[in-house]
Amino acid sequence: MTTRVIETDDPAIEEAERILREGFGRGLDAFGGAAVEVVGGFEGGALVALGLFRDYRDPALHVGNELDLERLRDIVEMPEVGLYQVALLHAKEDRIALKDAAKDLVTGFEALLERRFERYCLFITLMREANRPALPLYRELGFKASGRPSHLMRFDLEALEGRLRRIPPLPEGMQLRFFDEAGEQERTGFVGCYRRVFLKGVAPGAAALDRDLSRVTSGPDFFAPLSVLLKDGRTGEVLGFLLAERPAPDRMHITAAGLLPQIRGLRLPSRCMPAIARRALDLGVKEARFVTTRGRVVRLALRAFGAREVDRLDTYFKVG
Repeated sequence: MTTRVIETDDPAIEEAERILREGFGRGLDAFGGAAVEVVGGFEGGALVALGLFRDYRDPALHVGNELDLERLRDIVEMPEVGLYQVALLHAKEDRIALKDAAKDLVTGFEALLERRFERYCLFITLMREANRPALPLYRELGFKASGRPSHLMRFDLEALEGRLRRIPPLPEGMQLRFFDEAGEQERTGFVGCYRRVFLKGVAPGAAALDRDLSRVTSGPDFFAPLSVLLKDGRTGEVLGFLLAERPAPDRMHITAAGLLPQIRGLRLPSRCMPAIARRALDLGVKEARFVTTRGRVVRLALRAFGAREVDRLDTYFKVG
């Protein structure tokens, strides 16, 4: 099998799109669009394997993840360093085994990184149980686990009614606005709030970050009807936000909770849940999930919502 990067003007990009939509129900945009390098594996001119590698400096990857954002601060102005996430490795197994294809795809992409950057790092985050069969493959490819694990938590929205009645309302003067009902001024306020919460260490001149952050809320994974803004009812200032995805018709994923310092400590994410849960159930969403690295959040979610751990996630790195 030979490998090459599939550019946007390469006829093979249409075949890559077809493989993704037929096999995974989504196209390149859902994997990062322009932020993704597509590597194809070919036999006899036919596309038989596909690797997607996403530029880790894409801000859409870092929504609400403070550990990620620490790394983002370090590399956003270091063009000599390449940092990419392995988003997908896929093979037509009637043509080539995934294990063999993965080696060639990763090796081919590493050759590109060596030409493009002085240093590079590839990484992938895997669930310990759900991805257990894939772990030997990535270890054989030279990836090594590093850092503390994250907790994937789940709670049942249909079972929350009694618990939600015990949650106090939002503080007086604070308003909740669902993103699909937000005006242009409120959406602009979100970008400013996000920057103050998570990106305060990024150089002010990084204007591209502001542009990309505004695109987060129009990306294919973002679900506006279950994402909320918290605002000062008197001044209209956006003070916080919870962002959500809807990866399945009956499931939502809370991707980020960000609050400005002056309103922290009031358990506002929990106090938003009655409104979110009511709307989610009206839309047919029956469960919610979120990922956290913090043991305190795990304990609070268990006490407030009966949340249970579904799996743990570890990040594997390969440096060159």
